[in-house]
Amino acid sequence: MFKKLLASIGFGSATVDLVLDQKYLVMGKPTTGKIKLRGGKVRQEIEGISVDLCIWYFHNSNGMNDSIVSSRDDVISTVEVVKEPFVLEPDEYKEFPFYFVCPTDLPVSFQKYFTTSFYFRTSLEIHFGADSEDRDYVDVYPAPGVQRNFFEAFEILEFQVYSELYTGPSLGGKQVIRLQPTTWLYGKFDMIAFEYYPHDTKEGIYGFFEINKNNYGMASFMMDVRQKVGSFHFTNEDLATVEDATECIKRFILDQAKDLV
Repeated sequence: MFKKLLASIGFGSATVDLVLDQKYLVMGKPTTGKIKLRGGKVRQEIEGISVDLCIWYFHNSNGMNDSIVSSRDDVISTVEVVKEPFVLEPDEYKEFPFYFVCPTDLPVSFQKYFTTSFYFRTSLEIHFGADSEDRDYVDVYPAPGVQRNFFEAFEILEFQVYSELYTGPSLGGKQVIRLQPTTWLYGKFDMIAFEYYPHDTKEGIYGFFEINKNNYGMASFMMDVRQKVGSFHFTNEDLATVEDATECIKRFILDQAKDLV
């Protein structure tokens, strides 16, 4: 009786663990794994097993203007792995296959300085007991095509991402990527930012850009920030290959920044 009481509040209860075959997702592609279930100290009735793909991000209201309101945690998609109730005996072990196709309209999250993150939350619903939960964080990569070419072009140009923000779907679903030059244009520009719409890339990638150059005076505290802002639209043809994307972005930056050099 005492064991049942403890299990009802989570002590000695059944546990669940999602084991993925790979620790990353590619948009539009499937991922697989298994859900491992281990019984607790007492016999328990399991009402269901579900897995949510969740996104965690800073809720940003003004895109490139850094107006961070708070962090958010949203569910993107849910997989009902087991819908029918079953009984799990003490210390009993069960496995269930897991299959999930990543949505194609997500912001990316695959580099060190990205604040937006994704995770799978596996929930074990226990009848008259404290539910068990497991979290597994995953990177999200763009599928082969214009979006991947867009990001790979910055790597070829040796720009380093130092900041990333996401406005969230309620504010247009814009992702802001801030980059710094490490070789090409190093010392000429301090920051280049692109704000784009990851959920709308069928006709290319579009949004707003910002280029900053800091001009220092005689004293270090005297600084004039010269800035160029505007809109951009790289078409599917512009980003057809990594090479095309690299040349297109390079020309774009040079053209837009010529007054700042």
